Amino acid sequence: MDIEHASPSAASRAQATMQFLLRLRERGIAQTGVLRALETIPREDFVPHRHTDLAWRDMALPIACGQTMPEPYLVARMVEALGVQPGHRVLEIGTGNGYSAAILSRLARDVVTVERFRTLASAAAIRFTALGLENVRVIFADGLALDGEIGLFDRILVQGVVANLPASLLARLAEGGVVVFGEAGEGTGVASIMRLVHGSGGLMRERISSGRLQALIAGEVPFIFENVITASSLVKSGRARVLMVTGSKPIEHLPGAMVFDSMFPGLGIQTWHGIFAPAGTPRP
Repeated sequence: MDIEHASPSAASRAQATMQFLLRLRERGIAQTGVLRALETIPREDFVPHRHTDLAWRDMALPIACGQTMPEPYLVARMVEALGVQPGHRVLEIGTGNGYSAAILSRLARDVVTVERFRTLASAAAIRFTALGLENVRVIFADGLALDGEIGLFDRILVQGVVANLPASLLARLAEGGVVVFGEAGEGTGVASIMRLVHGSGGLMRERISSGRLQALIAGEVPFIFENVITASSLVKSGRARVLMVTGSKPIEHLPGAMVFDSMFPGLGIQTWHGIFAPAGTPRP
């Protein structure tokens, strides 16, 4: 792009992108394909509107359902560690807002991304369609309890921290394949980023980096309501129950609410995020 003759908004975005890529290079991201993918995927399309001005900064951002969008460096480092090739089939566990899957789509033949929150899965699918990413498929499911119908994958990216990789997930890894995932640290809040390579002698394991990732939780959350009146009526009728609520103080008419004010400091009682699932859904 000719920045000098571009529109102010286009020039500003181009400048922000250049600075963004420079910071990633300075931190050690070197694979040309990964950097090109990061350059071509518009990160501002994946962040909440209230954080659009932070889209090209190297920082984690809150998204819907109490989840977090990892910092771009961590996304780049994990994707780089996968060593994705153009003919590869890639599985991602933990779609989130879809940013990492979009990056992977620029590198792989096919990407299948699995998300336990239906709202996140649906929103990500809409983004992929809008961006014309036809080689990405979103599945609403528990990524820690996959069946064999989705086949084998050359690369698997686990977007979160797990105590142990489940056998059902490792069974999806083709011979010669690679898994990158987060492993809990020792009380520091920082996860170790690990890589497993499926070689002829078994699984070879190595630590490649560290960073902050959320813990992956088993189970699906099929319904999310952000309207307090709808949610309250469902809770009172027994058709749903509260799993968690974020806000500045407990919302007393929603029994069982758990408040995470430190995640979103300064929110008022009228601005909150609730996750509600059908009665009987296991608490995450």
